[in-house]
Amino acid sequence: MAGRVDVDDLVPDSDRSWHDRVPEGLRWRAVVHLLGNGYWVWIIAVPSDATSIGIVTDERVHPFSSYSTRERTMTWLAQHEPELSSHLRDFPVLDFRVMKQYSYTSQQVFSADRWSCVGDAAVFADPFYAPGIDMIGVGNTITIEMLKREQLGRLDSRTVERWNKWFINLNHVLMKSIQVGYPFLGETIPATSKLLWDFVAAWGYQAPQTFSATYLDLDASGPIRAVTAPFIFLQVRMQRFFADWAAHGPGSCRYRFLDYFSLRYLLELRDRNLKPDKSIEELVSDARLNMATMDELAQVLFLVAVADQFPEEKHRFEDPVWINAWAVSMDPTSWETDRLFDPPSAPRSLDEMRADLFRALGVVW
Repeated sequence: MAGRVDVDDLVPDSDRSWHDRVPEGLRWRAVVHLLGNGYWVWIIAVPSDATSIGIVTDERVHPFSSYSTRERTMTWLAQHEPELSSHLRDFPVLDFRVMKQYSYTSQQVFSADRWSCVGDAAVFADPFYAPGIDMIGVGNTITIEMLKREQLGRLDSRTVERWNKWFINLNHVLMKSIQVGYPFLGETIPATSKLLWDFVAAWGYQAPQTFSATYLDLDASGPIRAVTAPFIFLQVRMQRFFADWAAHGPGSCRYRFLDYFSLRYLLELRDRNLKPDKSIEELVSDARLNMATMDELAQVLFLVAVADQFPEEKHRFEDPVWINAWAVSMDPTSWETDRLFDPPSAPRSLDEMRADLFRALGVVW
């Protein structure tokens, strides 16, 4: 679109709490996401005084055919984002493009025969969270390592194949963990809880590998994987938990604005893990702290869900609360059989994280 599409213009000037959070009218510089069940819409300022508007959907909820032409796109926006649609009438359309099946993978991206696929030529998971930039960095780093080893005569097919499998699997995991949340992006509390979990998963599990390039030596990084191995099972459990939570529909919790960095655990996790070139020993120590944070966060988010959907069950979680994070679910009848009350980890205090998240998400306990 020609011109600056500013999301501030969609909010009445009388709503000062909204406008004053980002002073001097600078919100237009951000990547803005408008969320609804099965879709999100981006608003991104681009050079030459233009704005990119994009629609990304789950095909099962919003078929590609429903917005595959310019005319259908405007009709779709009028139905699902009417305020934005009305605002866009004043902006000329400069260009229009569509892409179906934007997520893709490859059978091979690195080869001992002295070639590799980099950037979009390799894989693409999903635009939400913009993991493509990370995948480009990882792919380029492996490619550079291949060049170095080839020059030294040490490029072997076994190592290259391990990199290949690891990289393709990483793309697959990213795609699945992101897209499982699309159907309930409009369910505020479950979607926000998943977002908070995904931040921790990214910064506590994937970021250390990326920042210190531990994937370049999969044998040497074995001690890190030994600590983080339980995360894979916890991740699967939590993603299913969020989807089941959303399926219950709106609950009792409400919030209007969440400052992520008001949550101390999240800020500490970011500051600890987004640092380059740590030793294996440092990363193992960090991994233990990260796993502890994930354990605690899973429990607290479960308590949020209990307050949101099952207030009659709150009496089963009297202080001090410590449960089995790997057994959380939205089925109270299975809590006992799934050993929810038989935690594998030693009890710790959840008080601070619980207080912060309950306040942020409007939980009444």
